[in-house]
Amino acid sequence: MEHSPEFRRRALDLVAQANPVGQTARDLGISESSLWNWMNRDAFDTGRKPGLTTRHKEFVELRRGLRVLEEQVKWQPIRSSHPSVARFIPLAQPEQTRFNLSLT
Repeated sequence: MEHSPEFRRRALDLVAQANPVGQTARDLGISESSLWNWMNRDAFDTGRKPGLTTRHKEFVELRRGLRVLEEQVKWQPIRSSHPSVARFIPLAQPEQTRFNLSLT
């Protein structure tokens, strides 16, 4: 079950107020391991713990997906030589299909 960011933030705030992790998890009806995972993710995202932030992980996944799409476009066969269809087929070279994505 996916919990809203507001719910996660509330759970993290309760733990930050010195409430025990196990008791907080039981009170909120979530597993203790979920709460520990959220605490670790928050520590990465806020820079209190070294590692990849959620935003950076999303960026890496997007770049990976982009590479897959680029390969699909690169190797996609042309199915028709009819002028009305052929004009919609991209003729870009692989280096022309790359996007410049940054974390800023």
